[in-house]
Amino acid sequence: MHQKYCINLIKFIFYSLCLILLVYPVLILLFFKMPFSMEWVHGAYEKKTKACSDIKSSKIIFAGGSSTHFGINAKMVQDALKMPCVNFGVMALLDLDYIIYKSKQVLKENDILIMPLEYNLYQFNQKIPYSVQRNYYLLTFDKHFFKAHVHVFQKIKTIFSIDPLQFISSLYEQIYNRMRFRSMVSNNVGGYSIHTIDQVNGDEMSVTHKNASLKIDPVISIDKSLITKDCLKSLNELRKWCKHNNIRLILTFPNTAYLKDYERNDYKVAINNLTNKLQEYNFEVLGEPQDAMVDPKYLYDTPYHLNTEGTTIRTKKLISLLEQKLIS
Repeated sequence: MHQKYCINLIKFIFYSLCLILLVYPVLILLFFKMPFSMEWVHGAYEKKTKACSDIKSSKIIFAGGSSTHFGINAKMVQDALKMPCVNFGVMALLDLDYIIYKSKQVLKENDILIMPLEYNLYQFNQKIPYSVQRNYYLLTFDKHFFKAHVHVFQKIKTIFSIDPLQFISSLYEQIYNRMRFRSMVSNNVGGYSIHTIDQVNGDEMSVTHKNASLKIDPVISIDKSLITKDCLKSLNELRKWCKHNNIRLILTFPNTAYLKDYERNDYKVAINNLTNKLQEYNFEVLGEPQDAMVDPKYLYDTPYHLNTEGTTIRTKKLISLLEQKLIS
C-alpha cells in the first residue's frame, strides 16, 4: 500500500511538472507585460522613430544605448553640418542585435549611421542570459522580434527567467496601475520622461544636474576580449546591409567620464587595441575613445550619462571630428 502511494505521488509530481512546463510558457507569452516599468524605453523609441520618419531627405542617425541619448545633441550636429540629424539612442541593455534591428527600421538610402556603442556592447554574446530589462521589453512591446529573431534556447531561458512572483507582479502592475490611470513616464522627472525628449531630433532636454553620490568606475575592460565573435558577426552583417542599401556606417566611441585610471599603461593598451582592432576589421572609425571623455563633474547618473552641459561639450568635440570626416 505504501509503495503504491509513493508511485502515485511520483506520477502526480511528474505530470504536474510536465503540465507546468507546457502551460507556463503560454501564460508568459499571453499575459506577462510590464508596460509601466518599460514605458520610457517604448515611448522613447516611438518618439525617435517618428522623428526619423518625418525626415524625407538623407539624414544622420546616432544609434546606440543610453550613452547616446544622454550625451549627444543631434540638433547641434544638424545645425553645424546642415543635414537632418536624429538621436536614436535608448538603452544598451536591449543589446547590440536589438539596437541594430531598430536602427534598420528607420534608415533609408543615402543616410549616415553613426554608432557610439557602449563598451559592454562589444562583449555581445548571444548565449548568455538576457538582462531583465531586455526580457521585460521584448515580452511586453516586441514579441515579433522575440519570436522571429531570438534563438529557441534563448526563448526558453527568457521565459523561465520570469519567476512566478514576477509574473504575479506583472499582472498587478497591469491591473492596479491601469485602474488608477497611473503612468510612470508622466510621473518621472530628470531625464526619464518621454515628455523631455525633443520630437524633432530625439534629444534629451532636461538633464541639468549631477547625482552627487554617483560612484564612478572605469567602463573600459582590460580583462575581457576586445570584441566577441557575436559582436563582430553582428557588425559585419550590419556593414553588408548598409553597403547594399547605400548607407554609410561609422563607428565611434561612447561619451564617458575621464578617469586617471585611463592613464595607466594597461588601460592605454586596451584603448589602443580596441581602436586598432576596429580599423583592422576595416570599419570606418571616428576619433578615439579619449575624444568622448569629459570631466566627471559633467556626469548625470551613470559613468555613461552626461548632463546638459556635458552633452554640449561632448557634442562640440564630435562636430569637430565629423566636419573633418564628412566635409573635408
